[in-house]
Amino acid sequence: MVGWKRTQSGLYLPVAEPGAPGAPATSSKPSDRVQAAGTAIAALVAAAALAVSLMALRGQQEAQDRADQRFQQRYAERVAWWTRRNPDVLVVQNRSPVPVVGNSVVAGSPERGGFRPRLLPTSDVPPCTELTVELRVVSRYPSAPVATTGRPDLPGLSVWEVRAVRFHDRVGFWERGPERLVPLDRDAGERDIRGGYLTGTTLSPLGDCGTDT
Repeated sequence: MVGWKRTQSGLYLPVAEPGAPGAPATSSKPSDRVQAAGTAIAALVAAAALAVSLMALRGQQEAQDRADQRFQQRYAERVAWWTRRNPDVLVVQNRSPVPVVGNSVVAGSPERGGFRPRLLPTSDVPPCTELTVELRVVSRYPSAPVATTGRPDLPGLSVWEVRAVRFHDRVGFWERGPERLVPLDRDAGERDIRGGYLTGTTLSPLGDCGTDT
């Protein structure tokens, strides 16, 4: 509908009624603005709550992963090794309640092309036992000479430098380096054995090894 409005000059001009086509838009009611603001605030609160929930879930998952890792490593963490000089020997301690088997030593000697490690099999270690191994490598082939721990061309330098020890326990296959424990595929490295094995082993019982966990 169109109405008429008289101006100060006395003329009548058409004026569209509110809501009619062509009429100027009216401002929203205060209640509409309050409702829109409340909706926006509710959306922000919901987004913040979702973010907090996701962070909490991630924290729980990380904690569970750490617990699972500790459980998987419960035996392997009790295996340690170090070397001693004069004479040159490797000491492997198994303070777990299960044997570690299929053991091998990642070792090598300085060469012109750099350090070239080899995988050298050695003895199994029963539970709560210390293994002492001479760092002397015997060839797999009877006609080959024995490699000893000294080199005539490098006096005082040991031929064999140990980098890690590999072993199987009831849970998996592991490599224990100087600073960390790493899980391996059960078939990893077996094809890399070259030329010899460690000999001259001694087993000694250990005390205070704890119990199974």
